[in-house]
Amino acid sequence: KSLVLPAGGTVLSWILLMSIWLPMLDYGRSYTAQVEALAKVLPAPSQAGCVAIGNLGRAQIVALQAQGGWQLIPMHTDTANACRWLALPIEGARSAHSHGIDEDWEPRAVVPRPTDKNAEIVIYQRKQD
Repeated sequence: KSLVLPAGGTVLSWILLMSIWLPMLDYGRSYTAQVEALAKVLPAPSQAGCVAIGNLGRAQIVALQAQGGWQLIPMHTDTANACRWLALPIEGARSAHSHGIDEDWEPRAVVPRPTDKNAEIVIYQRKQD
């Protein structure tokens, strides 16, 4: 009896803490908000074709593929030449010419991650001929 009451209180406190804080922790650690913001800039995966990517982190790539559904292709491959969209991290966009981005691309949006100001993604669209 002397151990049941403190253990029960600990369990109830843990359940209360997890039910209140877990959604905020999940939001802070996931890329869902950024992918939802990218979905407003990029066309639907069925219409976008492929999206060329350069220097994105693994977590960002997985989030764009799994949550966004876009087909991602590394930007320095032959198949990336057919892509109409390009996604670069903000650091890569600052030195765009060093990454091989020429005048064929025009910036469309900078999409931040709400909980990490260093994880912004810049979206470019290939200019139409």
